[in-house]
Amino acid sequence: MKRIISILLAAGTLLVSACGGKTAASKEPPVLTGDWKETGDKSAYHYAIITGNTIEIYAQSADTRSLYWAGTFIPPETAEEPYTWTSEADRTKLDRALFGSQSNSKDFTYEKGILSYPYSIMGVESIRKLEKVSDTPSEEKMVSTVTVTEAQLLQPEVLEVGGGFRSKTSSYLQFAALVKNPNKDVTMQFVHYTVSVKDASGKVIAVNESVSGELLPGETALINGQLDVSSGVPADIQFTAVCNKRDFMTKYSVIPSDQFYFRGVSVAEKQSNLSIIGTLLNNSNTYTSSAGVQALFRKNGRIVMVSNTYISNVKPGETPFELRVYWDEPDFDTVELFASDAAEYSHEENSAYVPETNPVNENVIKYTVSSAPVQGGSASASLAAPEENNASDFETFKKKLDDYEAFFDAYCEFMKTYDSTDPAQVTKYVELLGKYTEALNGINGLNASEMTAEEQAYYMEVMLRISQKLQEVTNN
Repeated sequence: MKRIISILLAAGTLLVSACGGKTAASKEPPVLTGDWKETGDKSAYHYAIITGNTIEIYAQSADTRSLYWAGTFIPPETAEEPYTWTSEADRTKLDRALFGSQSNSKDFTYEKGILSYPYSIMGVESIRKLEKVSDTPSEEKMVSTVTVTEAQLLQPEVLEVGGGFRSKTSSYLQFAALVKNPNKDVTMQFVHYTVSVKDASGKVIAVNESVSGELLPGETALINGQLDVSSGVPADIQFTAVCNKRDFMTKYSVIPSDQFYFRGVSVAEKQSNLSIIGTLLNNSNTYTSSAGVQALFRKNGRIVMVSNTYISNVKPGETPFELRVYWDEPDFDTVELFASDAAEYSHEENSAYVPETNPVNENVIKYTVSSAPVQGGSASASLAAPEENNASDFETFKKKLDDYEAFFDAYCEFMKTYDSTDPAQVTKYVELLGKYTEALNGINGLNASEMTAEEQAYYMEVMLRISQKLQEVTNN
C-alpha cells in the first residue's frame, strides 16, 4: 500500500506541474529546539535542552539533576534523515560539573522523532534515546543574562590570600584565597582566577590560571590549590579574581548563600592524622545531594593549609560530618570552616523542619583577629620560610599507600554492580567521590625523588595493583 500511495503522489505532482506550472512544496527540516526526555518509564533518566546553537544534557532523578553534557548544536538544513552532527564540548561548564563528560566531542543522531547519542561510564557504553516533550526550552533550567549596565556590576573582591609549605623539601606551595561576590542580586557564573608567585628579587617563578564555579550574591568562597615552585624560593604570592561581563547572571540557584552553618566543631587528634568533627546545619527546606566542606588552617593569622571533603544527602536540619587530614599538618592555632552546595542542582523538599532565625555559625574553632579586607579584586602576601618536617619512617609511608589502595578496593567492588539508573547507587557513587578526595590527600606530598629504595619499590607495587584492579572493572 505504501508503494502505491507513493506512485500516486508522484503522479499527482506531475499533474499539478503540467497544469499550473507549479511544483510541490519541499518538506521543511525538523525543528529540534526544545526539551527532550529519555524514552521509557525510568526513575533516573537523561533530559536535554536545545536552544539557539547549544545543547545541554542532565542526568535527572527524583531529587537530583547533574550536568552531563554541554556543547554546540547545529540545526538541520534539510528534512533528510537520519540527521547527524558532532557537538563540540563546552569544557568551561563540563570541567566544573561533578558528572560532566570527559569527551571533547559527541556525535548526535536524529531520526523518526528520536534523538540519540552514545553514553559511556567506566568503560560501559550504551545508546541513550530521547524524545521531544516541549517545543520551548525550559526557562527555569536556563540561565538568563542580567539587564543591568556594566557600570552597575561589581567585580569580585579578594578579601585575603596566603600560602604555606607542607614540608621543607616539598616543591609544591599550597595557597588559599577568600573571594566575595559583592553584588546583591547578581550571580557570578564563572570567575577567572590568576595566582602568581615571586621570589625575593621579584622574579615570577610560578603562575596558574583557572575558572571556578558560581558565586551567589553576597557569598564568600574559599579557593585553594597548589603550585610547583621548584624553580625558586617563593617570597610573595598574588591572587587576582575577575568576572567577564557575559558571566554576570541573574540569580537562578535555589540555594541561598547563607544556608549552611556549623555546630559543635572540634579537632580530634588520631595516631596518623587528625579529624575535624562537627555538625553541618542546613537551615532551609532545600535538599542538596552533595555539600562541600573546607577547613582553613591558620597560624598567628597566616594561612598555612586547606583541606576539604564532601557530605552526601544533606537534608534540612543537622548532618554530622568528619573531615580527615592525612598529610603531616603544619603547626596551626585556628581552624575556620566553609560550606557550599556542591550539587549541580538542588530541589525543594517537603519537610517539617522549621528554619532557625539568626542561627549562630560556630565555624571557627579558635578565635583570632581577622585581617582587614583587600579591595579591588586582588591580594598579595609575603610567604614565610618552609617549615621543618621530619621524614616519616617506612611504616608511616606504607600506611598512607595502604589506605589509598583500600579506597580503590572498595571502589572497584562497588563498580562491579553499579547501576547509573538507580538513585541510591548514584548517591553512593557521590559518596565515593568524596572519599577519593580524602584518599588522594593521604598521598599528596609524596615525592619520588625523596623516597628510599624500599619506599619506591612499595609505591610501584601498590600503583600496579591499583591499575590492574581498575582494568578488571573496565573489562567486565
